[in-house]
Amino acid sequence: MAISGSTILEGAATVAASGGTAVTLTSLGAQNGKNVFIFSTDASALTARTLTLGATLSRPNPSSPGGYTQSRRTGAFAFPKVRADGTRGISTFKWECGFDIELTDAEIEAMCETSGQSIAAALFLPFYKTGNLS
Repeated sequence: MAISGSTILEGAATVAASGGTAVTLTSLGAQNGKNVFIFSTDASALTARTLTLGATLSRPNPSSPGGYTQSRRTGAFAFPKVRADGTRGISTFKWECGFDIELTDAEIEAMCETSGQSIAAALFLPFYKTGNLS
C-alpha cells in the first residue's frame, strides 16, 4: 500500500504493542551525557541490545532576541547481530523530537501518538524494509 493517500489516526488514544514477552530495561548509567539501558534478557555482551536516551532543555537563542531553542529528546535502539561469517553488525533505530517551549503536555502526547504510528503501523513496513514509498 502506498503511503501517499493512506491514513493514520489523528487523536488516537494510544499506540501500543500487543503480544510478546515483557523484557526489563536495566540501566547501565550515563555515557557521554546520555542514559544507556540494556535488555535484561541479553546475557552476551556481543549481542546485547541497548536503548540510549538523551534530553536537551530549551535555552535562550542568541540569534533570535527573546526566542528560545527547542527542547530535544533523542533515542536509539541498537540491535547487534553475529553474521554467518562470524563478524558483528549493529542495526539501529533512531528518533529525535523537538518541542516548542509553549507546547502543552496534551500537545506533546498527541504529537507522540501520531508520530508513533509511523513506527508501529504495518503501512510503513515496506519503507523500513526496502525504502519503498509506493
